[in-house]
Amino acid sequence: MTSFVASGLLRTQQSRAGLCQASRTRYRRFGRGVLARADDGSGPEITAGDALRAWESAQNYGQTPQEDGEMRVPDDKVFRILFVCRDNLTTSVVAEAILKDLIERRQYSKYIKVESAGYQVIPGGNPPEEFVNAMKFRRKLDITIHQARKLIPADVDKYQLIICMDTKSRNNVLYMKIGNPGTKMSEEKEKELEMKVKVLSQYCTIPKLRTAQFPSGEYRQAALGVMISSVVDGCNGLISKLSRGVDNVKRSEKDDGSATSQGSSS
Repeated sequence: MTSFVASGLLRTQQSRAGLCQASRTRYRRFGRGVLARADDGSGPEITAGDALRAWESAQNYGQTPQEDGEMRVPDDKVFRILFVCRDNLTTSVVAEAILKDLIERRQYSKYIKVESAGYQVIPGGNPPEEFVNAMKFRRKLDITIHQARKLIPADVDKYQLIICMDTKSRNNVLYMKIGNPGTKMSEEKEKELEMKVKVLSQYCTIPKLRTAQFPSGEYRQAALGVMISSVVDGCNGLISKLSRGVDNVKRSEKDDGSATSQGSSS
C-alpha cells in the first residue's frame, strides 16, 4: 500500500478528504497537494496520499494507540463484536466482512461473532456497487447479501466490543446511552462504556494509521483501495488482541477434555 500512496497518483475527491478532516492549506504544506481538475470535470480533487496524511495528523478524542493486554472472552466463551458506521452500507460492512474472513481462517468462528449496524440507516438497504466490486476484487469477499440494520440502545449492552469506523460514529454510540435523558449511569458505568466503544484505527499495527478515519460515504476507486487496506490492517491488529484470549479458552477446553477422558478411563 505504501508504494501506491507514495506515488501520488491515487486520487480522491476533495469532499471526501473533507470528511477525513483535511484542508487545502494542509495539502500545500505537505508539498504534494496540488489541486487539479477531476477527470470528469466535477471540480478539484486531491491525492489519496494527501488524504491519508490528513488522517494520520488527526488528533481526536479516543484515538490513542490501543493499550497492551489481551481481551478476555466472556463466560459463555463467545465474544460479540459490532462494527458501526453511519449508514451500515459502506465502511462498517467492509470491516465486518474482513474480520469474519480472518476469524474463519484462524478457526475462531466458535468464539467470536461479528455483526455491523448504523445509526442513520434505511433498513434493508444494500451496499453500493463500487464497494461490492472492490471487496470481490481485493479480498475475494461477497457483501451483496448484506442488509443495513439500525443500531438500537440494546446493542450497546449486547456486544462486548463496539468498533466504530470514525470518531463521529463513536460519539453517536456514546450519546445513545450517556446522552439519553431517560438513562442514568454511574461514573464507573460511563467509564466502562467508553472502554468498550472503540475506533477501529486504534487497533492498526502501522502507527501512522492509528488516527485514521473511515467515514461512511462515497469513495473514489483509489481512495476505496486505501481504505480497504487500512481496515485490513486494523482488523489484523484487533484479531491479534482477541487471539490471546481465544487461545487460552481453547487450551482450557483441551485440558478439560483430557481430564474428563482420564476420569472416565479410571
